[in-house]
This record gives sequence, C-alpha cells and structure tokens, in this order.
Amino acid sequence: MKTKIFDISIILLIISIIFISCDNKTQMEEREITLKSGAQYQLQNSTNKESVIWTTDNYNIAYVDNQGLLTARLMGETYVYANKNVDKYKVIVEPRHNYFVDPCLNWGAPKEEVYNYMNTFQFYKESDTNLSYISCDDYTSMYGYTFEDEQLVQSAIVAYLHKKNEIKQHLEDRYIVLDYDETEKTTYMIDPLDIHAVIFLETENVVVIYYYDMNYLYSSNQISNKNDLIKVLSSQKYNTAFINIR
Repeated sequence: MKTKIFDISIILLIISIIFISCDNKTQMEEREITLKSGAQYQLQNSTNKESVIWTTDNYNIAYVDNQGLLTARLMGETYVYANKNVDKYKVIVEPRHNYFVDPCLNWGAPKEEVYNYMNTFQFYKESDTNLSYISCDDYTSMYGYTFEDEQLVQSAIVAYLHKKNEIKQHLEDRYIVLDYDETEKTTYMIDPLDIHAVIFLETENVVVIYYYDMNYLYSSNQISNKNDLIKVLSSQKYNTAFINIR
C-alpha cells in the first residue's frame, strides 16, 4: 500500500512540474523589435484575450496605446508588456537622422579614451582641462571637451548655422525637449534615461551644442525640478569646452 501511495505522489509531482514549466513559457514570451524613431508597429498578444493592458518601462523611448499600437519615440532600449507577465517585447529605437558623429558622452572618461574616440578627427588644441578637434563633415566644424579631476564632465560641438534644421532633427531623435527660449534662441533637452543634458544654441554665425553630465550637474547644484535644471544649464552655457579652448 505504501508503494502505491509513493508512486502516485511521484506522478503528481512530475505533472505539476510540467504544468509549471509550460505556464512559465506562456507567461514570459520575449520578442525583440527594432524601429526607427517615429515609426509605428502593431503589437500582438499570445493569449488572444480581448482585455489587454499594455505597459512600457520608458514611454519616452517607446509609447504603446490601449490597442497595442507601439510608437517609437527616442533612441534607446526599453521593454513593453502585455498584461505584465504574458508577452514581453524588447524595443530598440534607432534614430532616423544621423547627420554627424555624436561626441564622446562617456562621463568620467579620461583624456586617453577621448583621444581614441576622436582618432579620425583632426587634433586642434589641448590644455590641462580641455581638448578640441576640427571636424571636416558637412554639418560640424569643431568638437570640444572639458575635464575636471581628469574626468570628462562636458562636451560641445560647433556646427554650421545653415544646417541648423538638420542638426535639430538629429538631436530630437535622441533627446526630450524641455523648453525653448525664443529670446536666447536656446533649446534645452535631456535624454530619456536622465544621463545627458543638452543645450542647442543658435548664434549669429554658428550653432553650438553643449552636452553635460547630469550627475555632475546634480552634485554641484541644487536641482529639484525642470525649472531648476534649465536655470543651471542657462548659467553654464557660456562656460564651455569650445569657448575655453578656441
């Protein structure tokens, strides 16, 4: 009698393991989608249920509506879910516009890393805290970098004024627009992961793009909201790698 009970318990255990294994497969089926910013894609859920709740980890990178229509927004990677644990999509958003090479934005990097990153550009000038390079493409003319304690904290690009629309398109594929100051002709931006802050400034002769390390800005300033960040960026924009090194 004991042998029969033991046999039945083993069988029940095996069956339960099979059901759990199958259930896990249906609960987390992961797929990968790559889209250009601005593109749309209709998602499907594997349960065929009429009521599906779609969510995203970062709606600034990819937005999904109640019908599962996915809209790629800004460059980056995020995850989209159907009913949390049913379907999981890894969404990779690539920029539509790639008019120029983005500067080195690996904050905290030493000069040696920037040397390697810029090895196809013409070296221009160097000081203890700055580096600059001459660019030869159709959109930009100079790249500059600022270091503090031998670590990269700021990057800058000088671009041609007549290419400002293309430059702005390039940036808007990558960054959230926080504000535009019409008087100063300045656009304030931030990336969807809160790593980089960007200023797009139009002057009489050129366009200048400033990139800042967000952690550096937070650590050296009192920033609690968007308005605080814009004030800090506005005060920083003339203290740049380009101005200092030229």
